Amino acid sequence: MNSRKPMRSWFYYLILIGVIALFVKALYTGFAQGFDHLFTSDEGWGLIVAPLYVAAFFLVPKLKFLQPVSTAPAVAPEQNAPLAAPARLTIIRDSSVVGMALEMGVFLDNQIACTVKNGGSATVTLTMKHSVLRVNATGSPNVRLDVTAPEGGVGEVHMKGGVFLPRTLKWNE
Repeated sequence: MNSRKPMRSWFYYLILIGVIALFVKALYTGFAQGFDHLFTSDEGWGLIVAPLYVAAFFLVPKLKFLQPVSTAPAVAPEQNAPLAAPARLTIIRDSSVVGMALEMGVFLDNQIACTVKNGGSATVTLTMKHSVLRVNATGSPNVRLDVTAPEGGVGEVHMKGGVFLPRTLKWNE
């Protein structure tokens, strides 16, 4: 897995040095010409941009929603067994303003299984006991759903705003 952190290459260190220099110049200009002139000049923006950039430089790599989401199943492949009778899972997409014009792609074990329109539904056939469903969205841990299917089960799960609602997963055996 690529362990390179965002905003941590040598190019960004050069930009960081430039932004800090702009910040120092803005402070010098502010003291020399008075602070009322500071925010009407280009150097004044250095006082705003430089601290924001420095904060982002250290905080962005720590944000959880920017970390890669693992698509490996929760169960080891040698423990995952095929179902004697396939299970069917209906994915119901509740109406939402978020992403309403987009069809959400649903992946079953890293293969596209179906697309679901806003307010629509789709049925996926599960042939393995443990499966991973994933949506082509980002920003939440609920874009991934680990499913343990019963033999010949019929179930449903809801999704809204591009994420699964795991508490709505129900099986009727």
